[in-house]
Amino acid sequence: VTDVFVIVAGLDSDGVFGREAAEVGRVLSRRYNSEGRTLVLANGTGANDPTIADADPDHLGAGLAQVGTLMNKDEDVLVLYATTHGHWVTGLSYRDGQRASGNIAPSRLATMLNESGIKNRLIIVSACYSGVFIPALQNQTTVTMTAASSEKPSFGCRAENDWTFFGDALINNAMRQPTNSLNAFAAARTLITQWESAER
Repeated sequence: VTDVFVIVAGLDSDGVFGREAAEVGRVLSRRYNSEGRTLVLANGTGANDPTIADADPDHLGAGLAQVGTLMNKDEDVLVLYATTHGHWVTGLSYRDGQRASGNIAPSRLATMLNESGIKNRLIIVSACYSGVFIPALQNQTTVTMTAASSEKPSFGCRAENDWTFFGDALINNAMRQPTNSLNAFAAARTLITQWESAER
């Protein structure tokens, strides 16, 4: 039996990322039958759940390390979903209100994953310029899906939104359907293209 472990991180305290993270955790937990193997981290109050731990690099690293000790590394799979603002040089931004802020570069996320010993990975990054993560994360046992290329922004990250465009298309629409992850990504890409064209 292949078990799927899910980690979701809403790394910025803008409300959209917390709301997206909380719902992504629910959708992916159901999709992959991962109740009891799902960890949601979020900054700010968007997730509206005081039991959710902050999404900072230390907590993300600790979560990955813990999953690495629990899973059968030869057959189990990690699904990691990160949602936040992004930058083509510094990678993912994290911010917890006025308390802390910084960045998680592609090389740093790759190091966290490698140090955890987790081999089989589906990494989903919802952020502007998130394609910068692909070279650092790719290997023979990793699938990486990103909201944008390394040269383009993604959309929908206004603080008052419930979803980013990418999260809405991939998780809220495509992955609620009984289709495999690659087909879901293709469907999400089509839907996002329609939304971007409609909003110019």
